[in-house]
Amino acid sequence: MRADLDRAISELTVLRGIANQCPDSAVRIQLQGKINTIERHLKLAASK
Repeated sequence: MRADLDRAISELTVLRGIANQCPDSAVRIQLQGKINTIERHLKLAASK
C-alpha cells in the first residue's frame, strides 16, 4: 500500500507541472490548491 501512496504522490507532481502551465491564473490557483489538498491527505495516509 505504501508503494501505491508513493506512486500517487509522484503522479500529483506531474499534475502540478501541468497545472503550472495553465494560462488562466484562476484555474491554475484552483488546481494547485486541490493538488496540495490531495497530496496532504496522501502523505497523512502514508504516515499511518
